[in-house]
Amino acid sequence: MMNRDVVTRDIGTCDMMNRADFSGISSALVAVSGGVDSAVLLHLANEAGIRVEAACVVSEFTAECDLSAAREAAAREGTPFHEIHVSFLEDDAISANTKDRCYLCKKKMASLLCSLAKTRGLSAVLEGTNADDGVRPGLRALQEAGILSPLRNLSKSEIVTTAENAGIPVPPPSSCLASRIPQNTRIAREKLLLAEAAEETLRRAGVLGILRVRISGAGNEGMVSAAVEVEREFMKPAVFFEEKLKPLGIQVISLHEYKTGGA
Repeated sequence: MMNRDVVTRDIGTCDMMNRADFSGISSALVAVSGGVDSAVLLHLANEAGIRVEAACVVSEFTAECDLSAAREAAAREGTPFHEIHVSFLEDDAISANTKDRCYLCKKKMASLLCSLAKTRGLSAVLEGTNADDGVRPGLRALQEAGILSPLRNLSKSEIVTTAENAGIPVPPPSSCLASRIPQNTRIAREKLLLAEAAEETLRRAGVLGILRVRISGAGNEGMVSAAVEVEREFMKPAVFFEEKLKPLGIQVISLHEYKTGGA
């Protein structure tokens, strides 16, 4: 007797493959970030019979948990995986963290991905933007480089359902570590590492859902402050966050509800 889960998975995958836009693509480099969107994109492209390879641009802005998830996504699909290492902090225009930072960062990432695709003999570069993402500066940079977004007609909920049917993990939405530093504040490696360590500490302590720890100075020399953002349903008392984060050297902590649509 055929396993009902297998039947459901096949139907769901076929439906999403038909709605994703892979027209004219015979081979592709899929940019994987560690999130569910790019993992589903890689899965659907693989199921569609496209010759695919996966790549992750790794910089100071990349959280280790996201890199691990990107590696796992490629391993799950059995596709070749490439890590493209680059330092964004060495680029003054990016590390200055102005309003153009996301655009400039994605522009450099796009160039690196397109270069690798050409070297590997792959005809296209794909990324996982979906219908609910809206228009962002980073997306404009990818489009200018000719990078394709096959999932642009699929909603986030449809992508999550596809992931669940295919046995793909669905982690809380993430974003690059640079988003933890206030705009127009120069990005320092130490603050990125502190933000990552703070979030890892809170995850280990049981904080679920979307989590952001945004790092800044507190006005006095040597003082570090953090704005902790958590979804309402996973909120804990302020003293909980103080007990977990002060040992890391964060002296001033404010607690906020994470607002949907934020980085």
